[in-house]
Amino acid sequence: MYGFSTFLPSILRSDLGYTSLQAQYLTVPCYMFSGIVFILAARISDKTRIRGPLIIFLDMFGVVGYALILGNTSSGVKYFACYLICMCLYVPGLNEAWLATNLAPRFKRAIGLGINQTLGNIAGVVSAQIYREPPKYVLGHAFTLGCIGMGIVCSGLNTFLLVRRNKANIKACETGVDARGLTREIGDDSIEFRFVT
Repeated sequence: MYGFSTFLPSILRSDLGYTSLQAQYLTVPCYMFSGIVFILAARISDKTRIRGPLIIFLDMFGVVGYALILGNTSSGVKYFACYLICMCLYVPGLNEAWLATNLAPRFKRAIGLGINQTLGNIAGVVSAQIYREPPKYVLGHAFTLGCIGMGIVCSGLNTFLLVRRNKANIKACETGVDARGLTREIGDDSIEFRFVT
């Protein structure tokens, strides 16, 4: 998604045929829409304590958007696809919140978030290498579509594993027996810890 947000003016100008000035203006509604979607998603996510299914839901819009952009469609449809892609543009913010709420104690959270930020910022280097073929940017779009697909699979798997772990923790609290043999009573290894799914 790093590449899309960086190259959106170029995508609008070269692939959709707008002038440079028009392309700059047309990015504003996309980014505003993306910001509104992110604020709503963050509020829903915090209220329900559900992250994974919401991330998957928003990423599905990105899949449809990239499929439309990669297909031979009109400029209007491709511009609409940009809005669909923007719905998942700031999903990494939910990923960070998901990671932060599921890591404890503080030192583990700090290390996990640091690694997450480092790996996330590598996307800037990668996007500069894959978005090299104007006007269609097929490689960049296809690569990003694949990454979104991988993100959907990983989010689904993570949600499944966290739900299973929560059930094991609940059972251990009820029976007093921890099947994992853990004796730690702090952090996310504690049987009283509940993961946000």
